Amino acid sequence: MGSKESKSETFEWKSTVYDISAILSEIEQRLLIPRLTYIGKGLMDWYLTEMLRFDDESTPTSGRDRVTLSRSHVETVAQSGALKRPIIVADVGPDSSGMTEVRDDGSWHGTYVVIDGNHRLAYAHLNSVTRLPAYYLEREDISRFILSIDGYELVT
Repeated sequence: MGSKESKSETFEWKSTVYDISAILSEIEQRLLIPRLTYIGKGLMDWYLTEMLRFDDESTPTSGRDRVTLSRSHVETVAQSGALKRPIIVADVGPDSSGMTEVRDDGSWHGTYVVIDGNHRLAYAHLNSVTRLPAYYLEREDISRFILSIDGYELVT
């Protein structure tokens, strides 16, 4: 099976590729209605420390998976006014070393990773922005936006 040529914005996390362009399109068309909330400074600080790294930093030899960001792109994104657009946080599965949401009753629910907006989150952290708007998507919501897993394209 040949590889499909795509101009879509995508995000890869632990060998799963998500179609960000399709997610954003469905949100814009109101075909997908995610939960809107805000990520505060404490969570932004934790996420930058634990989940992100810049391309000019050495790769950690152990610990959790991290998203690598272009330091120069962080400033470009901020200058474009993109900070007003919500980042997208998605439940990517139980063994994905993301952040865990704990419900009010203390029960564990999902493992979340920022699948769109990591550069915006880094800019916010580095410039003392106190909160960012965020869309939360559950695993059931994003499963149809998975393009490939472990390099195998999914048939839609």
